[in-house]
Amino acid sequence: MSNRFIDTIRENVKYPNSDGVYGNWDILNIGQRKFMIECADYMESMEHVIEQLFKEQQQQRWIPVSERLPGNPNPENGEPKAYLVTINKFAIVPTTLYYMGDGRWVREWDEPSEIYTNILAWRELPEPYKEGNHE
Repeated sequence: MSNRFIDTIRENVKYPNSDGVYGNWDILNIGQRKFMIECADYMESMEHVIEQLFKEQQQQRWIPVSERLPGNPNPENGEPKAYLVTINKFAIVPTTLYYMGDGRWVREWDEPSEIYTNILAWRELPEPYKEGNHE
C-alpha cells in the first residue's frame, strides 16, 4: 500500500537527513513527531480496511448480464454453480438458478427443463447460515 501523504509523513518525521534535520518537519518536537507517525500508521490501516470493504462490496454487487456472464460449469465434474438472479424487469424478488454456460440458466441442473434466457443480472450466493453464526 503506497500513499504519497503517508510516505511523506514517514520520510520527514521518522528519518532525519544526514544533517540530523527531519526535512521540513524539524520544527516538531518529539511528541508531535510521535503523534504524526501514529496518524500515518492509523491512516495506513484505515486504507487497508477501505480496500477490504471495497472488495467485499464488489463481490456482493449485482452484475448485469450485458456486462458479463459467470464462468462456465466446473470442467472437472461438469456441475454448474447456483447464482442469485433477477429474471426480468418485472421480478419482485430474486431467485436462484444454475448457470449451464452459453447464456443458459435452469432451476434444476440435474434435470434441466425450462431454460431461462431473460436474466437481467446475477450475483454470487451468500454463505449459508451456520448455527451460532449471527453475522
